[in-house]
Amino acid sequence: MNYLLYGEDTYRSRKKLREIIEEYRAKTGSSLSFYRLDAEEDDMSRLKVFTQTSSLFSPKKLIVIEGALSGSEQFGHVLSAAKEIKESRDTVLLLWERELDDTTRKRLKEIEPYLSKTQEFKPLSREAVSRWIQEEAKKLGVRLFPVHLAKLSILGSDLWAISSELDKIAVANPQSATTNPQTIDERSIFQLGDTFFVSRREALFNLLGLLAQGENELGIFSYLVNHARTLLTVKTYTSENRVVPASLGIHPFVVKKAAAVSRGLPVEHLRSTMGRFLEEDFKIKTGLTKPAESLFRLLTQRS
Repeated sequence: MNYLLYGEDTYRSRKKLREIIEEYRAKTGSSLSFYRLDAEEDDMSRLKVFTQTSSLFSPKKLIVIEGALSGSEQFGHVLSAAKEIKESRDTVLLLWERELDDTTRKRLKEIEPYLSKTQEFKPLSREAVSRWIQEEAKKLGVRLFPVHLAKLSILGSDLWAISSELDKIAVANPQSATTNPQTIDERSIFQLGDTFFVSRREALFNLLGLLAQGENELGIFSYLVNHARTLLTVKTYTSENRVVPASLGIHPFVVKKAAAVSRGLPVEHLRSTMGRFLEEDFKIKTGLTKPAESLFRLLTQRS
């Protein structure tokens, strides 16, 4: 039997990979021969040996191949193994791949007829990420306060980063079930978000303070881009006397704060500011400027 796990969300696909391996090990016990290869680093010609070698003591085989579709000249070996193993009852071929590009999509079409099952892991929606965060926090025994949720919302659908942040919260705040942690650093980043759009002088003071503390300038810029987008979204709905729908995945606490911050800001001003952020984002990604330079430019140049 042949399985393929792939997609942009490598956190969930990796977790699924581990689960399948553990389930198969538990099911077969000691009667399992386990092989693991990386198609981008290992010699995949060894696959033929693994698929053909048999043992009276370990009749069951599990072969895991990472980067199965992206190994430059190795794909032919993977394809041959998939053809050979397709009808096998004793051997399982478990393939793992990241997000597909043009080359790996073509290879997927080639190998697809020999796969018993494929599972794609796309990035979660904002609403799904919110549910995932609550589930993970419950497993860790951590109670999340609004300050945590606002900070986690900055990370978008990057589950690796969110998981790491949840671990930090669990370690740093063992009493978080009863205590609302609000550190100076956390207040500073949110103070910057609150002042950036209404008070340039205070925002400049907060920005300089964060940079002096060694805060990552790209992280600050990314936070403000997301904050600007949230302010524009909330302002658009409130200016039309409409409720911000839960389907957008914006936490009620964040909606309340965004409504307060944007109360005196015209929608057109926020839309123009969002446009300037996107222009600076393009310059950063193309190497024309640095995040800190973009932030100072946004603060000092009138829109």
